[in-house]
This record gives sequence, structure tokens and C-alpha cells, in this order.
Amino acid sequence: MDDWYSFLSETKTYYGVNMGVLTKPFEDEQKNYYLQTSIWNNLHPHQIIGTAAVVKEIDCLTATVDDICHFGDSICVISHFGDNTFWVWWMV
Repeated sequence: MDDWYSFLSETKTYYGVNMGVLTKPFEDEQKNYYLQTSIWNNLHPHQIIGTAAVVKEIDCLTATVDDICHFGDSICVISHFGDNTFWVWWMV
């Protein structure tokens, strides 16, 4: 959404047009796009070039968003959409 806010600012500054009314529809569109185009890929063991390592074990029956976000020195980005859906991205 940072690009969107930059676009809003530039459009207002250079053209005098406030496109802020489109923020909610754009956000909804982005949410739907990322939820519908996300990919899960199971790799065959022959496709892995490194040694397997457990990064974090998660009990899906009891885990909270805070539980899955914090481990080690990794970066975690969580977007929660309020309708019991969220996506998580880690950079380890």
C-alpha cells in the first residue's frame, strides 16, 4: 500500500486531484488478489539443495498471531484482514 499512498500524494501534488476516495476499493482489490494468487508449493526431496532445518514448530490448534510472528532474528510481516484470514511472510 506504500506505493498507493505515494501515488495519492503525487497525484494531489502534480495534478491537484484527490484520489483518496479510491483507497478502500484499491485495498480490497489488493487483498483479494493476494489471497487468490498465493501459492503453496510442496517440494520433492530431490529438489532441495540444502539440509533441512526446523525454523519454527507451530501448534495450529493453539497458536496466536503473536506466537507465529516471533522467532529468532527473522523479519515477520503479518497482514490481518479481520475476517479470520491473514498472510504471513518471513525473511530468515
